Amino acid sequence: MGHSTSHVEPAGSAQRILEAGIELLARDGEAGLRVIEVADRAGVSVGTIYTHFDSRDGLIEDVYLEQYRRLIGEYLMPLHRVVGADCTREDILRSLEEATALGSTSLRAANSVFRAETLGASRRRPNLAQAIQRENQGIAQLEIAAAREAQDAGLLDANLDVEALVGFIQGLLFGLALLDVDDSEQPSPERWREMLRTFFDAAFIPPT
Repeated sequence: MGHSTSHVEPAGSAQRILEAGIELLARDGEAGLRVIEVADRAGVSVGTIYTHFDSRDGLIEDVYLEQYRRLIGEYLMPLHRVVGADCTREDILRSLEEATALGSTSLRAANSVFRAETLGASRRRPNLAQAIQRENQGIAQLEIAAAREAQDAGLLDANLDVEALVGFIQGLLFGLALLDVDDSEQPSPERWREMLRTFFDAAFIPPT
């Protein structure tokens, strides 16, 4: 994977390169991504790209990873987003509802396609696969810590295995991503919200 070296180049150039790479990868696909076009769009020289990223493959892998972080990171952290000193039971339920919202938009569908493409790319790119694994492990650890904090605050059942809980929630969220590309058979948001609240009330959050 490429590594940023901001002590050599002006701050922000690596981020501009990644932004340009994300746009061009979405437009042209991996095979069509040209370093010279990324440089032109980012407003840097080709040499600057190779200062930050060790090769075209390194650039592509870091572009995939950056987009993966944006599309997955917050999406998979409904507990970490809200658990804290002032967190309430309703805050947790609302965060879960937002993470599993079924509102279908073209942007969300495009994001789901990119997630699938990134995971597919990781099968032929070992460095990317390892980076995604580390990313997912880091996200899971943040969620586990948030779940334990919620247990300590009496917001989650103290008998729950938090690692299993986090694994279940993340599995649910990954599975729901499949619906984003075909919403023809999705339940209405209202029906989904009612089911989700009933399920989490019964299974995870002790009655008040």
